[in-house]
Amino acid sequence: MPPPSLTWRAWTSRASFGFVLMFLLLAAIMVPFAVFQIRDAALLARDGVDARGVIVDRDITTHRRNTGATTHSYYLTVRFSDGQNQTRTARHSVSHSTYDRARIGAAMSLRYSASDPTVSEFGQGDTRWHSQLIAGVGAVSATVSAVFAWVLAGSLRSQRRAARFGERRMARVTELVRNGKKRSKYYFVHWQAGDLSGRSMAQHLTRLPALGDEIPVYIDPRNGRGWWEGEY
Repeated sequence: MPPPSLTWRAWTSRASFGFVLMFLLLAAIMVPFAVFQIRDAALLARDGVDARGVIVDRDITTHRRNTGATTHSYYLTVRFSDGQNQTRTARHSVSHSTYDRARIGAAMSLRYSASDPTVSEFGQGDTRWHSQLIAGVGAVSATVSAVFAWVLAGSLRSQRRAARFGERRMARVTELVRNGKKRSKYYFVHWQAGDLSGRSMAQHLTRLPALGDEIPVYIDPRNGRGWWEGEY
């Protein structure tokens, strides 16, 4: 019987695969935002002009998390005149305390770029700080994605090595353990092969063996890890 080969399911059934995609996507979102923020910060540092404007609007956006909790973001809109006496508006997020103190019609300081008045900030250095924060989040996300990719590659190499060069044994299914919540349809298969025991990656209930069944496992000759044939 030829040894099994890795299928797409062997990749996607690993939690590390999901983490690679999640943090890679987050990095892909953060990097463009950081680039624009860095550009705006450079403009404000080069030709920023201090001005006074009038608060013309206050608004709050509400975000609901997966846990059911809600968070609020506070925004002020300020109308001002640029160096060409053209009326402009600037809308930026502010702290809760700043939002509470702000009143429609009240004066407020801001800083805008002389070469591009659409670029502005309420506090000097805010844009630079935001760009550094977003760039940091992007860099950390990319690093974490790379770490999970390394973990994923190592796990796949072990599984492939076990099928190609490892010993094939028959193991007995000792336990089926649900993965996560009670409604989850994915289970871990625990098995015992002599003095060697192991646990599969989470498998859909339609692919599960029965308790007490004998299943073939392949042993990685390098690290001794066993892989159930159903994981390929």
